[in-house]
Amino acid sequence: IASDSILYMGQALAQIEPGIFTHDLFFQYGSQSQYSLLPWILGKLLNYASLPTLFMWGTFFSLLLFAASCWAVLSKLLPHQQRYWAWLGTICLPGIYGVVHIFSYNEAFLTSRPLAESFCLLSIAALIRHRWTLAGILIFVAGLLHPLQAIAAALIIWPWLVIKNRRWLHALWLAIPILGLAWMGVRPLDGLWQQMDPDWLASVRHSTHIFVGQWGVNDFKALALDVCLLVLGWRMLPLDFSRWCLAGLAGLVLGFSASLIFADGLHWVLPISLQLWRVQWLAHWLAIAGLAALLYQHFKQEDFGRALLLGLVAQLAWGETELGWLAMLGLYLAWPWLIQ
Repeated sequence: IASDSILYMGQALAQIEPGIFTHDLFFQYGSQSQYSLLPWILGKLLNYASLPTLFMWGTFFSLLLFAASCWAVLSKLLPHQQRYWAWLGTICLPGIYGVVHIFSYNEAFLTSRPLAESFCLLSIAALIRHRWTLAGILIFVAGLLHPLQAIAAALIIWPWLVIKNRRWLHALWLAIPILGLAWMGVRPLDGLWQQMDPDWLASVRHSTHIFVGQWGVNDFKALALDVCLLVLGWRMLPLDFSRWCLAGLAGLVLGFSASLIFADGLHWVLPISLQLWRVQWLAHWLAIAGLAALLYQHFKQEDFGRALLLGLVAQLAWGETELGWLAMLGLYLAWPWLIQ
């Protein structure tokens, strides 16, 4: 029971011992449990298992579910053998995104984030198989567990749907009733144009969870690597997977533009709360799968020099160097002409 799982432990205990925890400052004015179904589930399960047992086996289940959901997607997007490399990449290579010393997909402790991510991936797997109702149910379940991760995934799923069929652009009409409800003051949409008051803003101004402008060099370097890998996957990998890479790029543009304009710039409450930069979790997952698939492709073609350069690009980008990875990336891109 470590990191954010400590918060979920407290929320689970509050379910079975409300008399003890109700007056705790963490719960007195509401907590994140009101946005996730997981604390309620854990509270029910505590009637049948101890805290250590519940969280240990819950973490194990979460890791297995994520591995299975990764395979459910990749087995339909990439050819035989290449899919295995991509799958191993998504469960073995660094899952860091956003503020890289804080956030990672498939965390090795029990919270609602990795569970929601797994259900998002299962929803994508259902979409690929044209099982629309099941896909809707699965993304809804993801939203019940962690709405921010589910909304972030939707920022990539929607561009993919548009790539497949431009009629999905009509989903933009949904903005009209949303804006109308916001204008009428219906919660939580009333925060769409509500600005943070000065005291509130001053207390969170330097939060890297909220404002992208507060990120460090390593955070933007990881983002830049994801963009590069998605571009490479879009241009060099099979069509089914390349479309998702393109959708990942579009989702990054949508999520980060919204964060920079509405959160960093205008300080609107609802966009700040949604943290739309979290779209990077799924974009990073696609980038990692693409990295492993490209490595396999180079090895299969016996282009060992290019495979080594691509590995160095990732290793240097995840390390402490700031510009060295760009030099390796330049060599990687120029390699076909250099060896002629």
